Amino acid sequence: MPGLSEAVFISYLNLTHLEQLSATLAALYDHVISIDQELELIWGHPGRSAKIFYVLIRYGGDFLVVWLFASLIRAVKSDSACVLVKD
Repeated sequence: MPGLSEAVFISYLNLTHLEQLSATLAALYDHVISIDQELELIWGHPGRSAKIFYVLIRYGGDFLVVWLFASLIRAVKSDSACVLVKD
């Protein structure tokens, strides 16, 4: 990357990992603190179509956040990024 030293690039890479981790933990924490409301308001009432949409919206987004975090952590390691910067 032009204009960035290797140390600065690695620090940005580590900062990106920490930001993605915090977003993942915030999403999971939201589920933990609101599970009682979810059980009462969504799963305690009859009806299927609203439940299907709820699952797609609520848990589909979480799946995406966790998948992005896992792919980001797995895809770029600091050693391989250092080799990429040198080339």
